[in-house]
Amino acid sequence: ATDAKGTVVGAGFHHDAAFGRIGASASFLAERGGVSQGRELTALAAEYETRPVGTLSLGAGLAYRESYGRVGAGYSLRAAHEGGRDRVSVMVVHAPGGSGAFARATDEFQVQAGRVITRRWTVDGMLSRTRDASQVFSALHVSALNLGQRFAFTPTSAVSLRAQSTEFDARSASGAFG
Repeated sequence: ATDAKGTVVGAGFHHDAAFGRIGASASFLAERGGVSQGRELTALAAEYETRPVGTLSLGAGLAYRESYGRVGAGYSLRAAHEGGRDRVSVMVVHAPGGSGAFARATDEFQVQAGRVITRRWTVDGMLSRTRDASQVFSALHVSALNLGQRFAFTPTSAVSLRAQSTEFDARSASGAFG
């Protein structure tokens, strides 16, 4: 059993303007105990997302992140295309401190795409790469590929076929696996 206790304090503001959505946030998170014996983060962030221009929307964020005296600049970049029959999105995120500072990972890259082939048949795919390090793992890398299709017989019945490949590599003081 873990005896983790924590503190979460934060505030954020977002405003939808004629030119897009702007936002800012500030937060302090602390966890004491648990598996990693604690972690903390102080962060200030600003973000912007465009209104759709045709079928394209773009977004970006910048963050000041401080965790246990280590300071770093985080960022996120997003692009999405939403057409009538197809969609594509790309996301890149860098969060210094990674999961040891309350992020999903230190570095993330993801591409998703889908297409309506016919009124009944759709296909989609996703590719992602993640890199992280924490008190538990000195290095953690995950790569995934996911491809699928769906065929609808009727509006309430369909069959799906999906293939997925995941590569996992983790290193710790005890050795490597994956």
